[in-house]
Amino acid sequence: MSAIPIPSPTTILVASAASDLRTIQTATSAGFITPDALDRMELAAQRLSIQAREIRIHARAIRADAKREARGRAAA
Repeated sequence: MSAIPIPSPTTILVASAASDLRTIQTATSAGFITPDALDRMELAAQRLSIQAREIRIHARAIRADAKREARGRAAA
């Protein structure tokens, strides 16, 4: 019996984003989403991008601290 491939979280997010983008494009073409609403969506996406970048920076710092602590314990 072969294993069932499970998509990575990144793959799922990318597929979801692509699907959402197609939905937004279709809704905009049909007139359901106004240019003002698109501007608000873009601002929200920019805020999320900034927050994601801040999370990555903090995660790197936390990992670096943990590595330093582990090295200090190993040296002691």
